Amino acid sequence: SAYFSATETAFSSLSKTRLKTMIEKGEKKAKLALKLAEDYDRLISTILIGNNIVNIALASIGTVFFIEILKINNGATISTVVITVIVLIFGEITPKSVAKDMPERFAIFSAPVIHTFIVVLTPLNFLFSMWKKLVSKLVKTENGGKMSQEELLMLVDEVVEDGVIDDDESDIIKNAIEFTEQE
Repeated sequence: SAYFSATETAFSSLSKTRLKTMIEKGEKKAKLALKLAEDYDRLISTILIGNNIVNIALASIGTVFFIEILKINNGATISTVVITVIVLIFGEITPKSVAKDMPERFAIFSAPVIHTFIVVLTPLNFLFSMWKKLVSKLVKTENGGKMSQEELLMLVDEVVEDGVIDDDESDIIKNAIEFTEQE
């Protein structure tokens, strides 16, 4: 659970630009991480399938442990409380915090294993991608996925905060966005 949670956070937080820079500097392992990041729908589907399998298995094993092995009367209730606390602390909060602080490094670390899961879970991923297409046809998005001017300007601010560009470059980009919007 910790692995899947950290991998999800790493890939949702990473900078593709930083990965490309790492590749240009000769970091060969970054290439697979970038490839996986560019197929995010398939990646996130695999992560969610894996995390759910692990968490459901852990809950089932915990229930059997408390009821059958320890012979506790309220074993299912106690198992639910104990497993929930364990999953929250060790399977969600802690790994996500760590991965958020070093997303590119963790994505590179986890890329080979998650790539294997993607290959193994291809049939399930196919079914879920078909489901997503069906849902997308039923629920139309308002702007077709295009970013508004406000969203673009906010993105530029985030890139400045990440230290990818400086204030002068930010001003040039913002002026170009605002100029394009006025035409």
